[in-house]
Amino acid sequence: MAQSLLAHLYTRIKGSQEDVATLSLQYILSQSNDLNKAFTKQLEKALHTKLDPLQYTCQSVGEKRERPDFSGVDFFGKEQVLCEMKFYAGLTENQPLGYIDRLKNEGGKGLLFICPKTRKTLLWIKLKNICTEANREVKQTDEHFMQVDGVNVAITTWSEILNHLNEVASSLSLEGLSDIKQLVGFCAQMDSDAFIPFVAEDLTADNAKKIDRFYQVVDETIKLLKSDDTLKTSSQGLRASSVWDGYTRFLYVDDVGISLTYDRSFWKNNSSIETPFWLHICDIIVSNSVWNLSPKAQECLLKIPDSKKEGEWLALEPLTNATLDEVCQDLKGQILEYLDAFR
Repeated sequence: MAQSLLAHLYTRIKGSQEDVATLSLQYILSQSNDLNKAFTKQLEKALHTKLDPLQYTCQSVGEKRERPDFSGVDFFGKEQVLCEMKFYAGLTENQPLGYIDRLKNEGGKGLLFICPKTRKTLLWIKLKNICTEANREVKQTDEHFMQVDGVNVAITTWSEILNHLNEVASSLSLEGLSDIKQLVGFCAQMDSDAFIPFVAEDLTADNAKKIDRFYQVVDETIKLLKSDDTLKTSSQGLRASSVWDGYTRFLYVDDVGISLTYDRSFWKNNSSIETPFWLHICDIIVSNSVWNLSPKAQECLLKIPDSKKEGEWLALEPLTNATLDEVCQDLKGQILEYLDAFR
């Protein structure tokens, strides 16, 4: 999918990723009463409270220099809600306790965190732990909602917010629809590019062994193919290729060339099946190490469901709860089935 213009230009815009998204959302809401109302309704639902009509401002600095990304202010200038926008930046010393105190002192109603879907669970656990360890009065009545010292606190995702605004703008044919799509594209780019913070489990020796498995499976599956006497195989002149996003082994099998790869870019692409292992088959091998598909092979490729491929790459689904030998034997079987289909 092509980038939105905002996603394309964000690296040249001064300010953090969160600043860009917050200012964009504030602009969208300021241009449409309908979208403003729709956003406030989302806050009401997430925070389990009734809100007056609100106007939204960015980075309103408090007495203790706390600076929430988003503030919802009523007709009388009273701050009713605070919103903190996150991608993968860590929590500051005022988050969430400083914001909760600010709302409590001013008679505000709620604090909402907005983050990527992949960060929602871990960030929510951390917010709860901070409040509990500070001996605050915490009452959780919903999976992603709690009361802390009488202040409602909740978490939601960028996709939940923007999908709803997009639906409202589409149904009412609002001019802001194109702006929303720009922000949707930006948030999608952040999910793709942003650094995901480490958790303690990521840094254990056991996790290093888990990462090694992906390379091991590729090597062992190639060994199984080469040891099969029913196949004519050769790796002469072919070298393993280790690149930033994975690892690939090449092999001649009978009259075709195959590439077996562990590829993280394919793995994290939501448009196809979630698997780290992929296969490429070429039945024409051209000089200068260029492998191409014949028209007949291209016709075979078209018969493979889109959910099982990325371009010319075919998905291989590893067994779970299985030994290394079982996993590799099964992958070998899948490769042979693809080869039969291409023949």
